[in-house]
Amino acid sequence: MKPYDDNFKDEAGENYLVSLYMRSDKMYDSYERKVNDLLTFMGDIGGLSEALIGIGVVIVGFINQKMFMSKIIRKIYHIRKYENIEHEV
Repeated sequence: MKPYDDNFKDEAGENYLVSLYMRSDKMYDSYERKVNDLLTFMGDIGGLSEALIGIGVVIVGFINQKMFMSKIIRKIYHIRKYENIEHEV
């Protein structure tokens, strides 16, 4: 803290109840409060669009893998029905 001299002089002989001095200092601190939400956080990391593309790639890859496995299993365990074969009685 810096000591200040107020240089108050009661020249007119009036008795003041309150005396107010305003001073400015060259050094000051500036504070700012910033509230971030999820979209701002994702934008800071790499962008919202890139995050949505990444989520889409994971979902589509999962579905594509399941469809591929289903197609392979269907071809392996396929039962062929012969409807045009004549049986001898």
